[in-house]
Amino acid sequence: MKYFLDKLQTRKINLIKLVKNNYPNSTISRISKELNCSSQTLITTIDSLAEDIESFEITTVKIYVVGKFVKAEFNANFSLDSLTHEYLKKSFEYRVILDCYFNRTKSTSEYARDFFLSQASTYRKINDVKEVLANFNLELQQSGNLQIIGKEKLIRYFYYSFFWETRSSANWPFEFDKDLVNEIHYSFISNKFLEENRLINDNKLELWYAIILTRIAAGNYIETISEIQQLGMTASIYQENKEKMQDFFKELSPEISLKKCQAEVDFCFSITLVNMHYLTYDPQMDGLLESIAKKDQIYKTASYQFTEDLDNYLSKSLEGGPLFVLLANLFSVHLYCFLFDGNLSPFVDQLEIQSFDRIYPSFYKMLSKTYVEFISHKEFAEIYHNKELLFQSYMLILFISVDVQNYTEPIYVYLYSSHSRLLEFLLKKELKKMGQYYLIFVNEVTENTDLILADTFNIPFNLIQERTLIWDSVPSDSDWANLRSKLSEIKKKKEFSRLG
Repeated sequence: MKYFLDKLQTRKINLIKLVKNNYPNSTISRISKELNCSSQTLITTIDSLAEDIESFEITTVKIYVVGKFVKAEFNANFSLDSLTHEYLKKSFEYRVILDCYFNRTKSTSEYARDFFLSQASTYRKINDVKEVLANFNLELQQSGNLQIIGKEKLIRYFYYSFFWETRSSANWPFEFDKDLVNEIHYSFISNKFLEENRLINDNKLELWYAIILTRIAAGNYIETISEIQQLGMTASIYQENKEKMQDFFKELSPEISLKKCQAEVDFCFSITLVNMHYLTYDPQMDGLLESIAKKDQIYKTASYQFTEDLDNYLSKSLEGGPLFVLLANLFSVHLYCFLFDGNLSPFVDQLEIQSFDRIYPSFYKMLSKTYVEFISHKEFAEIYHNKELLFQSYMLILFISVDVQNYTEPIYVYLYSSHSRLLEFLLKKELKKMGQYYLIFVNEVTENTDLILADTFNIPFNLIQERTLIWDSVPSDSDWANLRSKLSEIKKKKEFSRLG
């Protein structure tokens, strides 16, 4: 929201979040520290927020100061979205962009009058809008009424990013109701493909299709993108629904040509594909895999090339089901980047994925090496050069596509219990739940054994001290903590020695 709310409005929203979720009935000094402002600034902010709540006629929340404490009362029906939306409506930048979308823009001077701004302030805010648009290779035309100009696919990508950033459960701004939008966007999702085999970004698809339908109805058609024209040829769900969607678009905009109708259907099918990820292999994927295997477009070649580069850093090559699932999921990312010229929306909050490093410490290094190798191929560097965009996507895709531990260095463990084989079996079962380690249990100690885990020194061979951990027959909490520390040490040493 940083592009549409000023500092005071942002502080008010953050204040509400803090008192509702983290610090109910907390002190002024504590909350001011969290908001990085002085106590007096916080008190002024609370007074101003209380006035806003009253002027917006919001009756589900009250906030006030009592002595040294900030007090808040929330009704069960309180919605932060509703408050945020009220502030958005006061934003110059938000209003201009929204008006452009619905073709109701005004001249610069008219906006200056509406917002009681000087000429200098108005042009400063206009430049703020231009700065946002530049991230999407778009421009703001100022002659006459304001208008956003550029490639239609990038205009749609911009509006998708804009509405996703400013979306509100309290507000659906589109002329098409959600039931109709959902009916259309499910046209390319097969009921035969079991739900548990895939992840579908329903909310994102709903928003994408609402934007697409609005643009078509206004006579703004997608340019023909030759690289996606044949994408649905191997998909039965595409063939079954193509004509139905063309008829719907023709009804929506009678002036649209058959060629433009076809381009819209292809674009919709592509948007559906980039918002779908697969968890396991299923024969229903074969049409998509057949299309990827043709490698006749850069985003298909990119998926194959990435898996080849990744293989250089895995302990064994990907094949079969895991390879097919990874290819299908990489395809969605590479197609998305290709469609929108590798642009990264400035509204996207980068995912904090550092915690994954604690589970698989070599993954950052492996992905970085794979990425550097991948973009060293000149044909990919132009589109797939944005590490900020790709790194988090690759990380998440690898985790859902591949049982990663089976492709990291195994840790060979000899487990011995002086109590019984039954206890050995139960302990092994518990150890296998430690999914962050690829543990292989061996029946004898060799030079390849990484860890000897025993409850006694009295075992039938000489112990190798640096490879041995002694714990209780029924391990204590500290025993398990020591084991995790030892395994992490072994894992890091083995994996980083392999990656170099």
